[in-house]
Amino acid sequence: MKKLIYILMAAVTLACCCPKAADFDLTLGLNNTHIDLSSASEGWCVIPIYSNTSWKASLDEGCTWASLSVTEGRGYGETVFSYSDNGTGAERTVIFTVTASGEEKTISITQPS
Repeated sequence: MKKLIYILMAAVTLACCCPKAADFDLTLGLNNTHIDLSSASEGWCVIPIYSNTSWKASLDEGCTWASLSVTEGRGYGETVFSYSDNGTGAERTVIFTVTASGEEKTISITQPS
């Protein structure tokens, strides 16, 4: 429960402190290029997407251990990246990709074993 409260507090802080795409001239932007998940247990994190146009988000084709709550939008948006327990015994990585007006940004997301 504490973990959920901290995640929600972080999301609110980011939403309040980070400029929206309308505040600057930006086709597409992400906060990170890499995310190291803290646990092999299932969980989720919010990925903010900054844009002044329509965008589409996806994960590597065939990824079965993670999903996105939202895969397209316009302007500023967020998607929730949800992931399952990693019982494989090995670290695993998926690439999150978002595209807008021909521009592409990626985040490499790694979950420990």
